[in-house]
Amino acid sequence: MAFPTAEEITQRVQQIVGPRGLDVEKVDIKKAGAKSAVIIRIDGDQRPDLDVIEELSDEISRNFDAAESDGELNFGAGYRLEVSTPGFDEPLLAARHFRRQRGHIATFVLNQADDEHATANAANARFVARVGALNADETELAVVLPGKKEPSVKTYPLDQIREAKLEVEFSTPPEAEMSLVNTPFDQLG
Repeated sequence: MAFPTAEEITQRVQQIVGPRGLDVEKVDIKKAGAKSAVIIRIDGDQRPDLDVIEELSDEISRNFDAAESDGELNFGAGYRLEVSTPGFDEPLLAARHFRRQRGHIATFVLNQADDEHATANAANARFVARVGALNADETELAVVLPGKKEPSVKTYPLDQIREAKLEVEFSTPPEAEMSLVNTPFDQLG
């Protein structure tokens, strides 16, 4: 049996973290013999703290050990397990990512360069905006665009957003922008 794939590990770990309201966001496997690493990123609407990460790491490790003993998994010469939350530089790709980062500034990349707030850059539409509310079925996202006088809101279907990356923000967000961020999607006009 070969070293497990990221998909196999994701399915196995999701069964462990799912009941706690968490998601497996990413699995990286770095094969290097006895120095192989399995790196798992988990997150949730309620971000897991260090105690939860430690408990989950222990539970995942026990699960992997039992599966290896039963012949379901084979990590070969061994591996190092790392369990943590996603880093700041992970792209926002799914509705849950935008929901969790509401109010933060991000650089958005659209699938089509047809927006007046975007600049064409290598056939991509890019712009900086604050993550706003999602609609009820989480298929559209409101973004708050900074303005010279007042911020404005624009909505995008999630399938039009190729990705978004959070930006580091050192200053307090403008009150007018945060007011729009906190407005429910169905009340945005």
